[in-house]
Amino acid sequence: MRSAFGVATLAGAAAELVAVAARVFGVPMRAGTIGASSPAPLPPGLVGLEAAVGVLVGAVLAGASRKRARRPRRTFQWLALSLTALSLVSPIAAGATETATKTVLALTHIVVAAIAIPQLSSRLPAQRLRPFESPSHPPSETTVMKHPVIGTDSHRTDHRDPRPTADTTQLGVVLLAGLAGSTAEFDAQKDHFAGDRTVITIEPPTSGDTSLAGQSQRALTLIDQHGVERAVIIGHSAGGILALELARSHPQRIAGVVLLDAPVLVPTPVRTVAVLIRGLLRTPLARPVLRWFFNATFRPADAPEFRTQVLARLDATPTVVARRSIDITFGYNSTAALESLSVPALVVKANVPTRLDRLPDGVESAEIRDVGHWVHVHSPDALNSLLDRFLNKVEARST
Repeated sequence: MRSAFGVATLAGAAAELVAVAARVFGVPMRAGTIGASSPAPLPPGLVGLEAAVGVLVGAVLAGASRKRARRPRRTFQWLALSLTALSLVSPIAAGATETATKTVLALTHIVVAAIAIPQLSSRLPAQRLRPFESPSHPPSETTVMKHPVIGTDSHRTDHRDPRPTADTTQLGVVLLAGLAGSTAEFDAQKDHFAGDRTVITIEPPTSGDTSLAGQSQRALTLIDQHGVERAVIIGHSAGGILALELARSHPQRIAGVVLLDAPVLVPTPVRTVAVLIRGLLRTPLARPVLRWFFNATFRPADAPEFRTQVLARLDATPTVVARRSIDITFGYNSTAALESLSVPALVVKANVPTRLDRLPDGVESAEIRDVGHWVHVHSPDALNSLLDRFLNKVEARST
């Protein structure tokens, strides 16, 4: 609890600093409640005090998540983010309050959340241990699902699985990295398929036409340059949205599509947080929000060196490009796109809370657990095996 008080003090001080800065710049620190006809003054220290109390409430929720939730860290993060989004209703809907004051008060909520949620969640385990179990031997799970569930095999180091027996010389493989991604992330897949297929890896653009139409045309041009008539396209994260759009709009060129932990069919709280993030990316807080967003995505499978590389690529991405990518990713109607597909599709869930039970009929699904968001990096054997089976099905369908 002592550490919780420290986080509360830090977050409260940061919120009060925002309020002090607002007063210095002439923002009237007077606000009313929802429906109020007149504002009341906000005395110095009140904003910071309320922020600190909110963080202590969050610490209680973190403790409850530790004791009750099967996955304490993830449960607390989604709960805290959802409550943060809901808390913005109070300043936004405050009666008899100037817009500048509403903006400042909403900003204090965001600042507090950006400080407290990562700090409190970092103290929670990824998975709750049952009695008599040690961290080195996590509890086994038996889940009845409509799609295969594949766990991490920590004993295998060879990235090459047995080659498929079908003729694999006709379809190319296109690998699309997500925001702040790199073609090097797909080294295991490139090695796996290079002997039999034309493999094309595409990094996300950092300049030029970054619209969905522009990225689609860029990908098709690269496919043409490699002399590939038809291909199976595999996209990770934001790259999955581009892959889905290409499969939807160019079925004559795209024979099948695989989405690797792409944010499709996500629950309402996630969409709510995404709306909040998209709004913040249009403010001076854009860069710290981007870093917070990516830091919240990391899991224990992501080594410090890997995280550093990802964040370095993120920092090198212009803010306007990153904002456009997130706008496209969370503004795209993935449900309609999946329903309209005329080619085979496979959705692989890893870290993003995709509702696989809501996938349209005919769309295949699989889950690879405990590997984090970058499933192609941290579980290449399991993923390559899934891809082999899917490619065989696509080619059998094409012949």
